[in-house]
Amino acid sequence: MSGRALLRKRAALTQVELSRMVGVSAPRLCLWERGQIDLRPEQIERIAQILKEHLGKTPCFEGPAELAKALMPAPFVPMEAA
Repeated sequence: MSGRALLRKRAALTQVELSRMVGVSAPRLCLWERGQIDLRPEQIERIAQILKEHLGKTPCFEGPAELAKALMPAPFVPMEAA
């Protein structure tokens, strides 16, 4: 499970709930959580705001550094030629 999905689950939100709050489809949010696509910067900022609000209410949140690390764009991994 990715750090993005873990934070969402720690915030007690489903993909459908978070996607509605952000204004993206649940499948698109799923792809973003897996690091397969990037969302627009304003969408990521909105996710950060929502998660920060919800995680601030949970004892398992390790702080802003954990949130920032999970929301960073996925690193580019080149595919090897077959």
